[in-house]
Amino acid sequence: MPTPSNPLVDRIKSAQSALASNSILRSLSNRQDRDEEPEDNKTYRSVGVDPDFYDMVDDNILSILLDACEPLFELVSGTDDPDSKNSTMKPADLLMSTAKLIIAAGFKMKEQARQDMAEEDLGGGMFDQDVKNMREFAAKVPLPQVYEPDEQRVLDEQLALHEVPQPSLRKYKTGTKLYTSQLADTGSGVDVRAEMEIRAPVEQILAYFMGHVPQYQAQTGAAKVVLGERNSDHSMFAMVNIPLPAPFQDREILAIALWKKLDDNTFFLSSTSCEHDEFPRRAGVVRMDFRRSYKLTKIGPKLTKVEASASMGMGGVIPRRINDSVTIPVAARTCAAQMAYFACVRPADSFDEGDGTVLGRLLFLQLLPHRQNRDLLNEKILDVIRMTNVLRSAQAKYRFFDEFLLHIIRNAMKRGAVQTKFTVKTPLVALTANEAGRIARSLVSILMANVTAKAAVDEHIMTYPALGELDREYRWFRPMMEAVATELMDKVAYGVKARAALGAGVSFADMTSDAYVVRLYFSLGQTSTAYSLLAMVGANMLWQCLIVYVQTNGLKRDKWRNRLTELLAVVTFTKPGLDAYRVASGADAAPGAAVEPLTEMGLTKAGELIFEAIPGLVLQLVSLMKVKDVSNAAIASVFMSVASAALTATTQFYDNETDPGLKKRQPKWVGLVPDLGRGKAFAAVYLMCALQTLAKTAAVALLALTNTGWLVGYFVADHLLWYAYLIARRDFVWPNLAMPPTVTYVTTPVIRSFGKVLSDFTGTFNMRLPTMCGGAYWFYSLAVSQASVFVCVHLYNEYAEPQTDVNGDEVAKAPPDALWASASGLAGLWLVTFTYFVFRIAVPKFRHTLWSWTSGRELVQAKFTEGESDERKFLIFRSNRLVWEADIGKDVRAWTLSNWERWDRDTPDWFTPRVIARVPDEYIPPRFLGGLGGARRERRGSAVGSVRESLRESFRERGEEGAGGAGGVEGGA
Repeated sequence: MPTPSNPLVDRIKSAQSALASNSILRSLSNRQDRDEEPEDNKTYRSVGVDPDFYDMVDDNILSILLDACEPLFELVSGTDDPDSKNSTMKPADLLMSTAKLIIAAGFKMKEQARQDMAEEDLGGGMFDQDVKNMREFAAKVPLPQVYEPDEQRVLDEQLALHEVPQPSLRKYKTGTKLYTSQLADTGSGVDVRAEMEIRAPVEQILAYFMGHVPQYQAQTGAAKVVLGERNSDHSMFAMVNIPLPAPFQDREILAIALWKKLDDNTFFLSSTSCEHDEFPRRAGVVRMDFRRSYKLTKIGPKLTKVEASASMGMGGVIPRRINDSVTIPVAARTCAAQMAYFACVRPADSFDEGDGTVLGRLLFLQLLPHRQNRDLLNEKILDVIRMTNVLRSAQAKYRFFDEFLLHIIRNAMKRGAVQTKFTVKTPLVALTANEAGRIARSLVSILMANVTAKAAVDEHIMTYPALGELDREYRWFRPMMEAVATELMDKVAYGVKARAALGAGVSFADMTSDAYVVRLYFSLGQTSTAYSLLAMVGANMLWQCLIVYVQTNGLKRDKWRNRLTELLAVVTFTKPGLDAYRVASGADAAPGAAVEPLTEMGLTKAGELIFEAIPGLVLQLVSLMKVKDVSNAAIASVFMSVASAALTATTQFYDNETDPGLKKRQPKWVGLVPDLGRGKAFAAVYLMCALQTLAKTAAVALLALTNTGWLVGYFVADHLLWYAYLIARRDFVWPNLAMPPTVTYVTTPVIRSFGKVLSDFTGTFNMRLPTMCGGAYWFYSLAVSQASVFVCVHLYNEYAEPQTDVNGDEVAKAPPDALWASASGLAGLWLVTFTYFVFRIAVPKFRHTLWSWTSGRELVQAKFTEGESDERKFLIFRSNRLVWEADIGKDVRAWTLSNWERWDRDTPDWFTPRVIARVPDEYIPPRFLGGLGGARRERRGSAVGSVRESLRESFRERGEEGAGGAGGVEGGA
């Protein structure tokens, strides 16, 4: 009689072959060939869980456990199933893999249960009903609405008031980048105008304004809101009770809210004071005058532009000055409250990078006022965490998260206190609150050592493994930290104020040194040297004035006021401090500006090197060797100039190599500075640049003293060889700017010469990039520069004649032994430092960039030929057409013509009017050109405008991470 089959045993046996030959389990059982265990593995290894098996466990844990036990059944029963004989796994491997999977599943089940309970304890789901109400209302928005005559009249009147132009708008400082605000004097009061972008669908924003979020209003509103009867979906009465401290009387607002659809993408909403039988006036309570209107414009499926206008009067006998001082800030802060709601209720799994940036700014704005009271700040942080889905989820999983946020915000409160970096290597799963606090406090010193907040956050995350794990787990974590760090640098003493003071101080010290040396040369009778130094200072100032002109020429407002302010900074030698302030504060470029602040600062510093520092150094060294008695002040001025030039070159290199956005866009070329030990890298590069600058300028000075004709011939031959090298490689055109051909041919020789001078005289590593000198030529120029020192010393010793001073007295030549010793010492120290940096500090995978033969042309064309997405391929249009069109122009044109209709239909996030305006007409299908005429005419209006636009487009992408789609309550786009 056959034995009855057991369904459970049958299920287990039927899975034998599949499980025994499972490729994942086989790969997990043979990991001995791995060179290094990833950091994430170490996290779970510390609690006895294999991370690979942890990742295999999904929500269907019980089913996985049942299937995983099947190999154990076979081992115990000793079955002779032929399928198991075909297995490529040994029984011992099956046993170990199954055991690991069971351990991981158990750990994950316990972890998930604890997280669910913790999130429930923190108030999870407190706004679920609001979200449900909002979605239900949003579904009704497309339905036809019937308006009463009075409702239509109110809407028309308020729309006319909202859109009437205001001639006397003045900027109102909001203290945040979340929104902009302006004030307009209407005669009877002040109208507050504000603009912002809310990351949510327009229908959901309309639901918020129409009062369908009572739970959120009850949690956050100091005023009590009572909703009246709703007669339709497009109207609502609301009473707002506002208690005031004695001796003031309480206030109330009774308003009717109405909305209507203007077109498919635009809605208008108005809320105005009214009277209603349901809400009679009360004795002892003053009813306020109130008007607020919103124009909502759909930008994307889950991104909406909001233009607000508001005015209110407190009523009673309160003077207008007091009324405005109270009501204007209240009206402006309402914008942040509206954005905060959608940040709170957005599901954690749909939070993206853009949401993280908004969240960081909201956190800082909400928590900064409580910075002086630690207990109150901690309480407010817990309130924000309980109300915000994504933070509540993080706090439930990692109980230290509130402590981390507390110390991140409190970094702003320790004026003058510099925290040191702590060594905390604990993995995320085992991190304690105390360790999290120590990690957070270290942000201060990192912020002070970096120019931008993004670079500081990148170093902070790379320094501590736990933060690296948070960054990999939560895509919103890094943008949130960058936003908070930017606000910290903008608001606190150790941030932009210190950087502005440092920049202005260095500039002032350099100016003082130059002034003293010029006066010294005049007193010594060396008037030609003094006038030459003044000419160099003047050339640098003219360069800065040119930058100011190009930067301000396209400004949309206050062009002349901004231009005069910038010119005043130039003539007072404080522009470096002003530039440093803008960069450190994370300030955006003014509308219409040619380049971003960081690029403007870089151009200013490059001009300072080329027009003043380098030629001034050569001239001073020549002059020093023409006098008998060299003053200590003159020697000090030389070393100060060397130090300043080296600092400029090093900071530009350091800022580029640590910039997260640039590293992401150029992963094969940018990243020479390691994530850990950045201070050591900075010191090594600074010493190399200082030695290179001193050696090269000294060599040029010796050759000038030997024979001026030889010096001119050397420079001419050296530049001709440089140009011949570029032309032979078809790499003469500078590819970084998409300029017209005529402008390209005029500017390219200048740009190429600037790059060569910087490479020769400072050895800056920036010049190794293919779009500048290229690794091979840069390495060659370093070798030639070092060798030229010895050649110039030899020529000076053999052929130079003794010099005469201004009095006609003969000045002896420098001793040969001293010159040879100095040249050998400088070259030897440079070589040791260079070798140490390249082979002991620099990231190994980027060493190839130091001697690479890749040209700028090849790098640009690789954007298209190797681009993995349409967005990456489209970057080809950021570059000069002369660099790529002859080689791949036909392929690019065929690609755009065949895909344009799809892009126009689907409108991906990157396919913006700004991007389209860069595409030449012949690369666009003719039937799509009609609607692009205006934008394209504006872009091609003039040669100067084209250069300015090219600069703006080329450098605007610095620091941009490629914002993700805006997420509403429904989820990410």
